Amino acid sequence: MQRPSAQSGAVRLSGNDALFELEALSEPRLASLVILDSGLEHVQQLWADVNARTMACVLHPEQDGVEQITQILARYPQIMSLHLVSHGRSGQLHLGTSTLSLETLPQYEAQIAQWSMALRGVDLLLYGCEVGQGAMAQKFLQKLHQLTGANIAASSQRVGQTGQGVQWYLDQRVGSVTAEVIFSETLRQAYTGSFVQVSLSTSSSFAGQPNTIVEDQGNRLTFRFDLDQAAPAGGLRVYVDSNLTQSLNRLDLQAALFDPALATNIDSASLTGDFDFTGFAATINPGATSATITIPVFDDVEDGDPTFDGLKNVTYTVKPRDQIATNDLNEVGAVSEYTVGRASSTVTFVDTASQLPAAARRR
Repeated sequence: MQRPSAQSGAVRLSGNDALFELEALSEPRLASLVILDSGLEHVQQLWADVNARTMACVLHPEQDGVEQITQILARYPQIMSLHLVSHGRSGQLHLGTSTLSLETLPQYEAQIAQWSMALRGVDLLLYGCEVGQGAMAQKFLQKLHQLTGANIAASSQRVGQTGQGVQWYLDQRVGSVTAEVIFSETLRQAYTGSFVQVSLSTSSSFAGQPNTIVEDQGNRLTFRFDLDQAAPAGGLRVYVDSNLTQSLNRLDLQAALFDPALATNIDSASLTGDFDFTGFAATINPGATSATITIPVFDDVEDGDPTFDGLKNVTYTVKPRDQIATNDLNEVGAVSEYTVGRASSTVTFVDTASQLPAAARRR
């Protein structure tokens, strides 16, 4: 592993560098082994805090994290505790290019079986935000415990800086965990990394219903993003998908792109449609806790395409990075790490008000 230096802006692994450093250790047994995902905020700060006291490795961002961990544990199987520090969601860990969850555990069965040789009876601490939150997360932790034999600790809350203070307590336990949080108290208080939680809502300028767009009335659709803490330095790039292919063709994206007045706390120039114009990405300004982008409807005037004529219900969903299709990511560019609160909002599109149900027209 390349050791971070004062000049390096990021930590990277290449080839078997992590294994090379493990071989160089003279101690036959480590009290603790720390594995950090390179996608973490301020990963160099985390690495520096623990590396003086124990062994710390950083996963390569472009390789399967589960495979990397398997190789590391094979070289150093006599650890007393393993600390996996990564982004997470309920019942999920993001490790390099892989996601470890209840759904993906079967495909990693062979690798996890190898983990058990090092982890049986060992404490496994998972630092991803909300990894232990909810019933499915509990099933994930139980299954991971069964496969590895490890005593597991995870958090049902966000870990790190939460906006209301710091939170490092891993409150969800499977087995008897005795290992403590590996990071120093100084680091815990100073570390600013965590996840922003994003919630989506929509509204329209149509007087009859707040989530209805009438094409021949020239209505506008507003997307609102609410964050549970301020967007980080550099901004927060979010992605919104929909359930209807080319649904963005019903909206005049170009008008929003070139009119900053239609955006609040969003860089309108950052608005980018995805691969098939089903969704879009936009960047929320640093420091903002809410943002809106208003997009006028595009009147397609009887273009003969039945996809866009008549009443259509379109559900827009803000998606985290790991749920975005690769071809869409290639179009919209890098998307930030965040968790999702209120995820979806449904909008009704019609050509004329006469296509709405009678009750809606009377409002």
